[in-house]
Amino acid sequence: MRVEAYRIRLFEFVTQVWETLTSIVTHSDGFSESDQLLALSPSYVPEGYTLLEETKTRYEYTIIYVDPYGTEIYYSQTLLTQGEVILDTENAEMQSVLIGTQEVFLIANKGLTQLYWHDDLNAFSLIGKIDELVLIKMAESVKK
Repeated sequence: MRVEAYRIRLFEFVTQVWETLTSIVTHSDGFSESDQLLALSPSYVPEGYTLLEETKTRYEYTIIYVDPYGTEIYYSQTLLTQGEVILDTENAEMQSVLIGTQEVFLIANKGLTQLYWHDDLNAFSLIGKIDELVLIKMAESVKK
């Protein structure tokens, strides 16, 4: 009889809010070379936006959408590892919103809106000069 062992990676997230920035530090109990990103993308894209650029590596997936006026929306998915994400929150409105049961950081500053969230394996972000409700709708459409 053969028994296979599975190791589940555990993550701890530490969020610190400073006067000019917000830091999200990820601590992991390990990283396996066999870990590979399963790319997910928004199924909802606002009307008028088309795919400008798409890049996928073993650990990161990015998409840039653009409208006819050159306004871009940047989407990023990265495989979680140990590290730190710095969010520019100086003079910004920052709030936490729920998308389903997922806590999402929403940052609005100088007409630019950014969403940042993570699940058990990935970190995600959406950034654009577009209404926050549109970005939230896009984030809601990213599903496994």
